[in-house]
Order: sequence, then C-alpha cells, then structure tokens
Amino acid sequence: MRKILALSVLISTFVFSVVHAEMTPVNAKFLKDYKKGISSFSLRTDNEQRNYEDSQIKVHVNNTLFAWYEQGALGNTRKAFVQSHSDSIYHAVQAALGGYVQYFTAIGLTLDITNKTNEVLYIDLNKSIISIGGYQGRPITDSTKLNDSQSANIPPLILLPQKTITKELFRGDARYYDGGTYASGWIFPSDLSLGKNIFGDGSFLLALGDEKAKFIPMSFYREIDRNSIAHYITQK
Repeated sequence: MRKILALSVLISTFVFSVVHAEMTPVNAKFLKDYKKGISSFSLRTDNEQRNYEDSQIKVHVNNTLFAWYEQGALGNTRKAFVQSHSDSIYHAVQAALGGYVQYFTAIGLTLDITNKTNEVLYIDLNKSIISIGGYQGRPITDSTKLNDSQSANIPPLILLPQKTITKELFRGDARYYDGGTYASGWIFPSDLSLGKNIFGDGSFLLALGDEKAKFIPMSFYREIDRNSIAHYITQK
C-alpha cells in the first residue's frame, strides 16, 4: 500500500448544498495513523479488477493515490459537511466559531503500461478518459499545473517496444479556494465512499496513436473494505 499523499489546506469557508451522500465519520486516529505511515484500511481483493490486456498493450493498476485535506467551516461543522453532495471519509472538529473538517479522498492512480509490440506506441492523454469517483474526464500528470488542468496540452505517453512504463495519472477537477488571510490553495473534492468502486463506474478509454487515435476501452474495480476501518468509524 502506497503511503498516503498528505496534502493539507486550511480554508476559511466551507459551504455545501443539501443533498444525499454517503458520509463516513472517523475518529482523529484515522489520519494520525496515516501521518505515522500506518495503514488505516485495506482494499478488497475478492472482486478487484486491476488488469487489462490485448494484442498491443497490457495495463495494470499499481496503486490508488489518496490525499487528505483540512477545511474550515462556518456554523456547525458536522452538519455542514454531512449535508455535502459528495461521498467521503471525514473527521469533524467542532469549535466555538465553527471548527474544521478533515477529509480523505481519491485523487489518482498509478498505471503500469506495457507495449507488447515491436513498434513505438503513443497514448494521447488529451483524448483519453479516466474515471475516479464522480470524475470522468481526461487524466492529468504530476507535471501539469492545477490551474492549467482544463487547458493544458499534455504530452503523450511514449511506449517503447517491449517495455513497461509506470505513470501517475490524476483526476482533473481540482478546485481553487480563496481563504483570505487564513490560506488559499488547490484541493481535490471529497469523493470517496466505502463499499463502492474507487474508480467510479470503472470505465477508462486510452487513446492509442499519435495521429488518428484508436480508443481502447478498459474497466477497473477497487473498493475500500469497510470492515478494515470499523474501529475508526464514529456515530454520525
């Protein structure tokens, strides 16, 4: 299990519209264990689907990339967050003036991609589609600035003959929050629930080809085992 990618941003306001969502409240030890490098949950393996292969390429989901964030909240912190339209694993700290929420979310994945042919292959990320939680759209790379994620022209992945590359791909829906005198920064949305596919509907399309792309449909499935974090879960 890859150690969590710990990203923390404190925001001054945190307001959501009221819609149904699956929110899983956990105690403070959940994130403390991650900071210490202790695994807080396990992924189910009985129904995992992490591989795709055809005559040209082989694709393997190596890791799922997670992150945690902090956001300040106005009013009742717990109420403001559980009425979110997003699924999430979260921890709320209530204070006199509103407190804050820490939430845990899926932000990307690591793929091992093998070129099975004797020719150089190209994957056009600008035309490709990944699904992570509620996000369906083109993947961005770690070299893409988040403020350019919607407009950047992302270089293709080059697959040398009979070679494997490992690449981290991220969802492209990070949002910028202006926290005024407190903090400002880019954060990914809360978008993770237990017992559901981390990869949303699991559908992926890789655009293979440097000119006229051939679209390769794939499907992947991973989920967090609720039983593995039962001792962290608190009552809503």
